Amino acid sequence: MNSAGLVFLIVMILGVLALPRRWALLPLLIGIHFFPLTQEVEIAGVQMYGIRILLLFYLVRHFVRSESRPIEKTTLDRVVVYYCIGALLLSIAREPGRSGIMAGLGASADFALVYFFTRHFIHTREDVQGAMISLLITSCIMGFFMLVEMRREENPFSFLGTVHEMTQVRDGKLRCQGAFAHPITAGLAGASLLGPLLLWAWSQPRRNFMLLLAGGSTVATAIASGSSAPVLTLGFAAMALVIWNWREHTRLMLKLCVLGAIGLHCVMKAPVWHLIGRLSDITGGTGFHRVQIIDQAINHFSEWWLTGTTVTAHWLDFRTLPNDPNNVDITNQYVAEGVTGGLIRMFLFMWLLREAFLLCGKARAQAEATGRMDRAWLSWGWGVCLFAHVTAFISVCYYDQLHHMIPMTFAIIAGVHDEILRADSQETYAGAPAAAPQENLDWMSEAAEGPHA
Repeated sequence: MNSAGLVFLIVMILGVLALPRRWALLPLLIGIHFFPLTQEVEIAGVQMYGIRILLLFYLVRHFVRSESRPIEKTTLDRVVVYYCIGALLLSIAREPGRSGIMAGLGASADFALVYFFTRHFIHTREDVQGAMISLLITSCIMGFFMLVEMRREENPFSFLGTVHEMTQVRDGKLRCQGAFAHPITAGLAGASLLGPLLLWAWSQPRRNFMLLLAGGSTVATAIASGSSAPVLTLGFAAMALVIWNWREHTRLMLKLCVLGAIGLHCVMKAPVWHLIGRLSDITGGTGFHRVQIIDQAINHFSEWWLTGTTVTAHWLDFRTLPNDPNNVDITNQYVAEGVTGGLIRMFLFMWLLREAFLLCGKARAQAEATGRMDRAWLSWGWGVCLFAHVTAFISVCYYDQLHHMIPMTFAIIAGVHDEILRADSQETYAGAPAAAPQENLDWMSEAAEGPHA
């Protein structure tokens, strides 16, 4: 860690310890978006990168400031615990010895602490509002610096010493990356937030200005990355936003999509996932490699199904990682879950996704039933965010700071769900009437009055 990174880290630590509860997540969001994972120090033989150090100070804050509030535990909370314990045990089984223990402990602790502290700081309506404003602030700052990098063709975060000084170029196209290790992860950090930021901004004062900030920052980040995956993720997120008008039929649409995929698989000469390669012929990118990863994971199923595997270099000899000749670049989050923990970890990851989607649906239905349309749209927005991640997982394995956005997304979904249920129960107890939809939300209100409302 260089001197600039150390100063940056100290400022964020002070923010963790001093900021009021409403803004407590802001330092963590800044760390995820702007503090490279390669900025690290070694403490007692353990590599401690900036965000992990921040999480330790969040732990200090938790015990010193006594901010604990009762949390209604959900199935998602329990599955997070199962996932973290399973990831640790499977890491040890896959790679016995100190390296397996440290790798599993680090990954599980990171996931659990990001989830726990995000969940802890989202309890009331004010907490939700503070978290959304913090997300908008970091998104706007990131979008601005990505545009600066695209304009100057120099990375403004190179002063931290762990990212390229000159912007990458591929096929004549600039690929900006900001403080992230790769342009794709940088672009996905912005693209995945399109849904929640837009639908939250819709219910805010000065709506048009807030919508401009929310939409402009996320789109700018995705486009400046110069990568097809973030742009496609934007497209999937936009599609999910439009589906709001048919929200009562999402289960039917899901079943039709599954049946359609099965039908295509039966009639196509190649497996259905080979469409990824066809799509990359249009959008650009390395779709062929992504297709090969899925093919090889199936062909070598016997090697990883139980506890995962530590060697995948023989899957694709021409695509081994520069810093790890024993493994290929696994550009698929689902395959990566299996490679690092077998079918058990893959199943637990799928279970997490299922429970998160169910919470989004329950929160949306409850808020809509009581007339709290702003909360219904916010719940839908976080469902859109999760859907964006689910589609991106097919072609990207989340790493560097981006992988912290997975537990954070789960935790915000659970927190918004609890806030809606808690507010409704308090109104019922007090005998207060249900809140009416806000008048300034015309377009979404008209949608809600359609035949499916």
